[in-house]
Parts: sequence; structure tokens; C-alpha cells
Amino acid sequence: MNDMLEQAFQVQAGNVALASGGIDSADNYKKRQTVSDSVTYANLEVAKDHRNKTSLRQFKDDRYYKYPIIGTNLSTLGEYGVGLELYFQFIKQFAIIFFIISGISIWPIYENYQGNYLADTAQKASYTFISLANQEGPEFNYTLYSEADSMLDTVKDNQMNITIADLIYTCFFIIFLVYLEIYVKRIIKKRRLMTVTPGSFAVEAKGFPKEPLSAQEVKDHFSQFGEVAEVAFAKDFSGRLFFYSKRAQISIKIGHEKLKNKNTLQLRNLQRQMSIFDRKLYKADNGNVKTFNELPVIRAFIIFNKVEDKKNCLKEYKNSYIECCCCRKMKKHLMFRGKHELKVKQAPEPSNILWENIEYPRWKRNARRIFAIAPTLALMILSIALIYAIKYLQNEIPNENHCSELDVKDESLSAAKQDYTTNDQIYCYCKQQNWYKLFSDSDLNSYCTDYIEKVSLTSSVRFLSSIGIVFINTILRIMLTKLTKFERISTVSGMRMSMMSKVFIAMFINTALITLLVNANFQSLWFVQRLAFKEYLFNGDYKDFSREWYEDVGATIIATLLVSIALPHFINLLIFYPIGVIKRHCCHKKYITQYQMNAAFTGPEFDISSRTSVILTVIFSCYLYSGGIPLLNIVCFVTLVVIYWTDKFLVLRHYRKPPVYSELMYKRVGYFLPFGIMLHCGFSLYMYGSQDIFPREYVPYTDSDTGETYIEDVRTETIGDRIWVFPGRVNIILCGISFLIFVWQFFLKDFLKSKHKNQVLTERAERTYMEELKNLRAIGIHSYNIMENPSYAPLVISMNSTAEQTKKMGASAINNTVEIASKDAKEIISDGQGTN
Repeated sequence: MNDMLEQAFQVQAGNVALASGGIDSADNYKKRQTVSDSVTYANLEVAKDHRNKTSLRQFKDDRYYKYPIIGTNLSTLGEYGVGLELYFQFIKQFAIIFFIISGISIWPIYENYQGNYLADTAQKASYTFISLANQEGPEFNYTLYSEADSMLDTVKDNQMNITIADLIYTCFFIIFLVYLEIYVKRIIKKRRLMTVTPGSFAVEAKGFPKEPLSAQEVKDHFSQFGEVAEVAFAKDFSGRLFFYSKRAQISIKIGHEKLKNKNTLQLRNLQRQMSIFDRKLYKADNGNVKTFNELPVIRAFIIFNKVEDKKNCLKEYKNSYIECCCCRKMKKHLMFRGKHELKVKQAPEPSNILWENIEYPRWKRNARRIFAIAPTLALMILSIALIYAIKYLQNEIPNENHCSELDVKDESLSAAKQDYTTNDQIYCYCKQQNWYKLFSDSDLNSYCTDYIEKVSLTSSVRFLSSIGIVFINTILRIMLTKLTKFERISTVSGMRMSMMSKVFIAMFINTALITLLVNANFQSLWFVQRLAFKEYLFNGDYKDFSREWYEDVGATIIATLLVSIALPHFINLLIFYPIGVIKRHCCHKKYITQYQMNAAFTGPEFDISSRTSVILTVIFSCYLYSGGIPLLNIVCFVTLVVIYWTDKFLVLRHYRKPPVYSELMYKRVGYFLPFGIMLHCGFSLYMYGSQDIFPREYVPYTDSDTGETYIEDVRTETIGDRIWVFPGRVNIILCGISFLIFVWQFFLKDFLKSKHKNQVLTERAERTYMEELKNLRAIGIHSYNIMENPSYAPLVISMNSTAEQTKKMGASAINNTVEIASKDAKEIISDGQGTN
């Protein structure tokens, strides 16, 4: 029985861990069948070589060299996938356009600064002096009607100047979008001509029968188009591959324990876990556990020896149907076995395939996508609660309108103590004082103590809430990453594209819009009146972008943007990167197995989707409010420069080598960008139409005591009134142009492309696949054989060995291994207790 147990444990224990710590060749996998063969003692030189192979390194004269940070151009990064090159080109090009926009923004910043409306209110946040809040204008209830009326021409000129500056840089942005599409298309075409990958020679086919299928039969079918170098199958794992990855981890742990040469409780428990795992798989498959070759085929990947042969294949299948008696039928020579219609398309790169997800149909992916909505909304609600907490604290301090109603004047302190006794009156009086005076004058400080405490608390909570929003953004990013993986998308690029879209939309709403909506007052709108909980929704303090909005809500938004911009990059650069260096240089002696040491020497994954979503969030959030706060354009430019150099440094020195990303993600980015302009134009239209800042007509009132006529308010305007003035017309036109760009990108261009479905990509390869094979091996995964993929090969070996062993042993033997392992574990525990 013990011999049988040991035999079972050897098979169950292993064949999974890699001699080089997780990344090894297929040949080595085939030679190693147990943990004792595959798990080895740690070797520092092997780990260093492993790091060089799994990082972005230049291989020259049989040695690896680090790429220079500054000297490495983006076309060099493009050799590792067009998606990686497009990522850095995306940041670089946007940094250039925002450099231009920042230069133009100096004009409205100067115009705002010259307004001097806030000159006497020194407690305002510094940025408000260069926002629309500082535009020249009269003070209600204090400015004579005749004086205010004479200021209207100046106000109109200022509005015109601000609008023209916005028009100029928005036109630059629109021109840039058109240029960017042409530029990206040129990069993609150039990369396809310069770079030869396995995908350059390969097609993907589906529609094969469920019965057993041989690679030779598929090869014979596709040989009609030219020489076939390789045929590889994607199999229906029925969701088992994920479980085999868990089994592989247990196997690695068993190998680690065996290297200690001790029959420990930990080892027996791991062996028992492995036996239970196999028993569950045995029962789930009703005793018919299959090897990889016995699983049904769902896709085939065919590599032709020549690119031209692949092109011929795609052309043939593009025109594969003929019209016959009002029905469409595939040409017989293109049908597999003369009766099975095949769907053939360009194959993704082998490193881009998620083999465990190919088996999932689209309806299952959509169902899983819907499931992801609930937890996302829960986090959004938490973010809204944070903003409401700030709003509650700020409501304890009266706003400008309330202070105006109380008629609190800036008089001497002795007079104020007699005239203003309520909290609101004291707050309004203290609000008019200079910060320096508040802290230097002990009498004034004593009188305003409660006010100073409230303002300090509000500022602290505002800053902490900004950190809280950034923290929620981080949780959103992690959660949506997990949920996107749960969707089971079949390619890494597709998964990254979906992940980027979800994370960007969630982060943008959380960063830029929730604060705005919580503080907005839409109670007068008809649809709000019909809501069930209307008294709790959209009941904020601001019906418009007033001067006080910039001081209150604008300050919160800017604080959130600055924290979200700075914090993640400094964490990556100043914390995680040094930790990685320390693990490799100072802690390598503590690792026992090569697997452990290689894991420490392997850089973290470069999450290109999350990074792209962060960049889009920065661009959209800054540009959204830049009409009223032009400083945000400069903030966006500086942020993009920081992101570019931080990520370039970390990609070349810290992260592991990414898979070969396609251009899909940046096509999706192209769909989003016109909405950024449309949102900016919509917000600018409303900001430039604010009657509090750019009034067109005043409501007068006559003081009964003095007989003087003052301005009491401005004439209320509808959204239609704002549209028909110059700023409104300009922004509507710009918004329309942006919408046409989106229609072209999303509908017309894709519609025209659909007319040429399965069109042959512009590719060039003067050498054949077999001649390029050595170079393809050096770059990365060169084959569609799943055994050549180091992430999946150990799982397939584990699957095969489990299937073969369970067939030999049967269910009773598997149950016995579990019982014996449990008994041995109990004996070890009792022996340990007896010794003690």
C-alpha cells in the first residue's frame, strides 16, 4: 500500500514546477514527469539569466544588455508588440498637444488674473485667482446700477477673449485627433512591414466536427493553399484548466517541501490536498478523465510556411460562399471533409491567446459582464458617501449668498462684536478677513476661533476625501480587473481593451463627475421632480458654475486630480521598484528552490490597460473643467510628461516583458477621444454662459433710505439663451465636429471595413516561417502549440499525468491515497504532541 501511495504521490506531486523557476522550454517539460525531476535548488546565475530572458533586454553577441532609458526610441519598443509602441506614442503625442494647449492657456489665465474680483478676499484658494471666479464683475447689493451697467461691455469683451482662446486650443485638439488617427495607422502599417511574428504566417479556423480530429487531416485540407508548417488545436477544457493551475501550485509547494528532505506535516497535508483534488476531478468527469489529446477540438491554428500562402487562404475564405437557389453555400473544396463549413480569419499572436477562455461562447461572456455591474455600483455609492460627508461639513459654513442676505459688512472688530452675535454672522464676518490677520491678531483670532476650526476641518476632510477617492479608484481598478478576467475573453488584447474601457469609465465618473453631481442642484428640472427620492437627489448648493462653485467644488476636484496624479506614480517608482531591487540583491540567499528565486527575480506585469485608463482619466478630467480652470491644461501636460518617463523607466528596468499586444486597445481609445471634446464643449458652454460671472442684464432695486439704485440679481436665462450667444454657438459647432469624427470612426469607417471582411493585412516577409524560426524563438512564443507556452505547458502535463494515472489506479485507489494521507498526517501530529 505504501508503494502505491508513493507512486500516486509522485505523479500528483508534480511534473509542474519548472527547473528554471516557472519558464522553461517545451523539450524540458516533456523530459520531466515528477517534482523530484523538475524542482531544483536555487542558483543565482540561473535566476539572473531568467530575469534577462523575461525582461526587455537587447540580445547581442550572446549577451543581454539593458536598453538605455533616454536613448531607446519607441520603434525599439515596437519590436515587442505594436500595442506597447502605441501606448508610449499615445502619451508622447498627447504631451505635445497639451504643451501647445498649455501655451495658449496662458492667455485665459492672464485674463482671469487681471479680473481682480477676488483681490480683497484673501482666504480664497490660490488657484481661484486664475479661474473664471476672478473675472471682473459687480457685487450684488453693493454696486450701483449705473456702474454695473457700464461694466457690461468689459464683461462681454472678457467673455469673448476667453471663448476665442478656448476655440483655438479646441481646434488644435480636433486637428490632433485627425492627425493621430493617420499617425497610428502609419505606425501599425510600418510595424507590420518591419516585424515578423508567428501571426504573420497564421490563420485561425473553427467549425470542425466534434469527433476526434488529427493534425495531419487539417494540414492536408489547408495544404491546398500552400505548404503548412504547423497545425495546433485549441481544446474544450470544460473549465478544468483553471483548476489544474491550482493543482500546479500545490505541486510546486510539494517539490519545495521535498527538497527539505523532511517528512513534515506540511508535506503530508499538501499531498492530501492533491489527492482530494484528483478525486474531485475524477468524480466531476464520471471517472472519464481525459488527456489533452482526447479533448474535443474547438479551434485550429494553421501556420503556413509563407506569408503569401496565408494571404491566399484568407482571400479564398473571404469569397467562400456562392449563391444557389436563393441560399448561400460554401464552396465544396473549402469545406472540411467536404461537408463542414469553416470560418477562417487572421490568427492572434500565440502569446496573446487565453487558451482557457476560447471555449466560452459570446452569450456567456455577456452574462458575466452584466454580473460585474453590481459591485461597481456599490463602490460608486461609497464614493458618493464621501462627497456627502464633505458637503455636510461645508454646509455648516454659510456661503456667499447667505452672507449677502445677512448683510454682514467688513467693519471694525469692536463693532462686529456688537452687531454680529449669531454663528452665521460671525462666520460671514470672519470669512472676509485676511488669513494673516486672523492668526496675527489675537483678539480677532479669539473671535473667529470656531470659524477657523470649521474651515480647517473642512480642508482636512477635503484632502482626505481626495485620498479616499484615489483609494476607491484603486479598488475599482483591482475589482474591475478581476471581473474582466471573469468574463473569459479569449485574447489578452481583447481582455485588456475591455478592462481599460471599464476602468476608465468608472474612474472618470468617480474622479470628475460624482463631486460635481453631489453638489449640483437640479431640483427645478422636470425629470428630477418625478424621481421617487427627489428630496435627497440633486439638492446641492449650486445651480450654476458660480464664483463660489470654483472655490468650493472646484477646489475639491483639483485636490482629487492632484492626489490621483501624484500618488500612484510615486508608489510605483519610489516603493515597488526599490523593493524589487532589494529582493534581488539582498534577499536572494533565503530562497531554497529555483522556482522561489526566479519568482523574486521576475518583474511584475506591466498592466497596460490600467495605465491607459489612468491616462484617459487625467486627460478627460483636466480637459473637462479647463474652460473655467485653464490651469488644468498645464497640470495635464506635466502629468503626461511624468507618466511617460516613469513608465518608460519601469518598463525597461522593473516590469517583465509584456505579451505581444495588438492595436485593438488604441482603436477603442480613438472612439473615446471625441467624447472628451464634446464634454469639454458642453461644460465650457455652460461656464461661459454663467450669469454670475458673465452677466448680460441686471435686475435693479432702489434703496428706500438713500434712493440709490443698486443691482440685486441678474436676469435668469435658459439653456437656449446660452446657446445663442457667441460662446454657445462656438461650442455647439465644435461639439458637432467632434460628433462627426466619432460617427466616422465608430460607424462609417467600420462599415466600410466590413465590406472587406477578412481583408489581407499589409505584411511582408521575405523569408519563410522555418527560416525565421530562430528569430521568433528569441523574441517570445513562436508556436501555437500550447506546450510551447510556459504558462500553460505545466498545466497540460499535470492534466495528462492525472488522466493517465487515474485510469491505471481507478477510483478506489484514489480514495485510498486520501485516507492514507489523512492517517499519516494524524500520526505526525500525535508524534509531535508525544515528543512535546
